Amino acid sequence: MHAISEHTDIVTALAPAATDTVLTKHRYSAFARSDFAEQLARVERTQLVITGVYAHIGVAATALEAFQREIHPFVVADAVADLGADEHRRALAQVASCSGIVLLADDVVEQLTDGGDPSSTEWDERFRGALAGLLPAEVIDAFFADPEADWFKLGLDSLRAFDFLDLLTDDGLDIDFGEFTRTPTLSWLRLQAQSVGV
Repeated sequence: MHAISEHTDIVTALAPAATDTVLTKHRYSAFARSDFAEQLARVERTQLVITGVYAHIGVAATALEAFQREIHPFVVADAVADLGADEHRRALAQVASCSGIVLLADDVVEQLTDGGDPSSTEWDERFRGALAGLLPAEVIDAFFADPEADWFKLGLDSLRAFDFLDLLTDDGLDIDFGEFTRTPTLSWLRLQAQSVGV
């Protein structure tokens, strides 16, 4: 199959800079038949902001595969398009229900402009507060020193994890114990908190 310029040319307003990476997308998921995952790993990126067309196809497929590769996908609701409003809504609902965070362009721009990232939230203080009565301060500090660290390997046990999640539920963040045990990291908790806000 040969690329046709009218299908592949990038409009001037979105033209990549000399330092930008351009990835040719071959299938619905940007990860298929490409070295996209390797490129992200080389620059130690664990988050992906997704925009584009055909939200229920390519955007959703890329978000789902990113999640399966333990890359946190953020789909920008007002920066993706689809064949119609129904498909657009379904795509966003699908992503929000199983693979990523749906947010607005203004939120992304604000985070990037402020030097923050979409997963760093004010929930960090709530997490610390919930842990404070359960574990020594030095263990809690270790949890926050590396957002990708496994909390169980650093000293959390099942009983304290149940207590911690109960306290989060009281604070408005309901997290399933089984899901948490599969990815017991600060990054994952921040991702869940994004779905409920502060």
